[in-house]
Amino acid sequence: MASRRRTIVDAIVTKLNTITVANGYVNELGPTGAQPWRTRSNARSTLPIALVVGGEEDKSINSATYYECQLDVAIRTSVEGGAEGTDLWAKIDDLTADVEKALLASNAQDPPLLVTGVVDIVLLGHEARAEIETGVDPGALIGCRVRYRHSISDPSVFP
Repeated sequence: MASRRRTIVDAIVTKLNTITVANGYVNELGPTGAQPWRTRSNARSTLPIALVVGGEEDKSINSATYYECQLDVAIRTSVEGGAEGTDLWAKIDDLTADVEKALLASNAQDPPLLVTGVVDIVLLGHEARAEIETGVDPGALIGCRVRYRHSISDPSVFP
């Protein structure tokens, strides 16, 4: 069985891969543009791309039966640099808006991300970058916090 952290990251990747023009988004990220961050060079030759990694996790006892948990997740997006004069900020903003729209739409599902135990997703903000001289593709770092619950006695059991 996958860890709770891995399950949540994989669910976010699945959700982000629904970002397609046919689904009403500006960008065509799916079906493989979003990936869990596994190595220094994930396999993807075309942009845009979104790499998802689980970060800090906090837990606190909320009752006699379960932990209230939150997992901070970072999503690193990259867009194609384009020719001189390309409006990189517009491309970065469009992809950031698509990611935020997909994640916030997850809150309307029951349960969010279709993962048992997930309570909600909170957007933490983003930081854009467009320094193509550094060799890093232009894009944004988007933060979100996934709140979830699990049993005190067994992390695989969700209230």
